[in-house]
Amino acid sequence: MKLVKFMCTAPAHTAGRSDSALTIHDGMWAFCPAGADATGHQWAPSDGDLRALRDSLVAQVGWYRARGAIIDLTALDVMDSFAACTLRDIAQMVRLRGADTVIV
Repeated sequence: MKLVKFMCTAPAHTAGRSDSALTIHDGMWAFCPAGADATGHQWAPSDGDLRALRDSLVAQVGWYRARGAIIDLTALDVMDSFAACTLRDIAQMVRLRGADTVIV
């Protein structure tokens, strides 16, 4: 089980080194290489959370025999390449279960 739920993806923070790299964001653990005191964070969900979303959503589409799934991305600050690939995988896996996916 991963405890860190968010990673800072701000370009200015990637080269940073800090002793206080762990912080709290939205009530959950977050990591920023530049440190918790830095400003201008861009928080993105960790890879483990995206995988868990994928597995859970695909399982629930099969369990409930859903005909569609709507994924709302408005809460995401940053969409990195892993998140985009995971969303593509979700859409393909849901389609294999016989349902359509709408990403808003």
